[in-house]
Amino acid sequence: MNAARFVRHSLQAVLAVFLISAIAFGQGILKNGGVIRNTGSATYKEIQNYKGSSNGTILNSGTLSTSTAGSGSGNFLNTDGSAQAGTVKNFIGGVGNGTMVVATNINNNFTGCSIDNDSTVGLSTIRIAGAINNTSGTFTTTRGRVWYDGGAQTVLATTYGALVADQAGAKTLADSIVVNDSLRIDNNASLAVSTFRMNLLGAANVDQNSGTLSAASGIVRYAGDLDQSIIPTQYKVLTLTGSTTARTKTSAGALSFAGSGQLTVDTNDTLYVSTGNLDLAANTPTLINSSAIKVAADASFHGGITDAGTFYYDGTGAQNIGAVTYADLRLGASGGKTFPNGGTVAVTGNYTIDPGTGSRTYTNSTFQFAGTSGTQAVSNLAESFNVLQFAGGAAKTLGGTTFGANQMDLLSGTGVVTNNVTTVTLANVSNVSLTIAASTELVNNGTINMNGDLQNDGILTNTGTIGVY
Repeated sequence: MNAARFVRHSLQAVLAVFLISAIAFGQGILKNGGVIRNTGSATYKEIQNYKGSSNGTILNSGTLSTSTAGSGSGNFLNTDGSAQAGTVKNFIGGVGNGTMVVATNINNNFTGCSIDNDSTVGLSTIRIAGAINNTSGTFTTTRGRVWYDGGAQTVLATTYGALVADQAGAKTLADSIVVNDSLRIDNNASLAVSTFRMNLLGAANVDQNSGTLSAASGIVRYAGDLDQSIIPTQYKVLTLTGSTTARTKTSAGALSFAGSGQLTVDTNDTLYVSTGNLDLAANTPTLINSSAIKVAADASFHGGITDAGTFYYDGTGAQNIGAVTYADLRLGASGGKTFPNGGTVAVTGNYTIDPGTGSRTYTNSTFQFAGTSGTQAVSNLAESFNVLQFAGGAAKTLGGTTFGANQMDLLSGTGVVTNNVTTVTLANVSNVSLTIAASTELVNNGTINMNGDLQNDGILTNTGTIGVY
């Protein structure tokens, strides 16, 4: 009996040593030279999708993971790097999408290697904490999701269905990428565009959970033919494009630009900054606005912007109107609008004030109707400007019931200004109410009341009434 017990204990001890040795020397590695269909959950210290001279095939619609536990490498090797090239499909037809969780790196860097993350029936996911090496292989994820879930990581240059940057550390583009659907930046991660281009085609581009988009270099294009969310941050080059019909692309936070930056709003796209300011003053970015920009707070401009395009100030709180020339300027919502103290706002097209718009403050500002061709119509603006000027070669036609200013000026080079307003009331600035420059003409068909001087070097044709008060 004692001898048998001794033998049994000895065998148990030997078996324990064997198991410890097996763990220590890397057991738990999957070496696949055949076909694996996984619909459940499996974890290995390393996956080698080859065995000897045989290439492996993995079909996964469950959860397939690697781990660094027990000194595992955590790698997913779809090649031996010199001869073998495995095939991975992160889905099984008729069953559904799969999830791959890779604790360290994926090596798909050999001719003939293939990883397909594009399920047709759901969202396949590859979650990786290391790098994807894929210079010579094929990595397809145009509908699938890749989740960068480590520290500092390099983002593979490819087309993604969905892209997630997670965990503290910078995820940096290796080259230009396309994201067909959603981009998410979580948990203090930073997604760095570097010097490359990022094309975002989906509707939901969400910067959340303290994540940041680092775009002070490179190009970010919101290029979907649909309404899109814009990540609020500082951009180098921000482009809104791709819409075939009217679309709104909304930033729920402030936008600014790095040196030599550029904001482009293409035809059919409207940029809406729903919260925070649009800063086009600092670092002198270029503005190309071929459609419309709408702001709920302030917009500021540097002096090199000569045409801001169509702008809509639509804030429920107080707003400052930027000193610049607009193609069309529209004011709306209940917030008061304050024009720049000592600055000039010019409009070459329409100036529109929505019903219910908050108060307008023109104190110590200059407002200029500056159309350059055709006829610029100014109708039904019951405003009281500070200095009101007319400039540019377009004929100007004024209509409506009442109109007012401290001073009205026809600047040199302006087209004929025709006043059909019932009553124009002019106070004065330094005792001057109205000036008409040489080679300009004012045709008055209404009533102009002044309490300052009229200085005329051009032509005044009066068929109405000019009086003093």
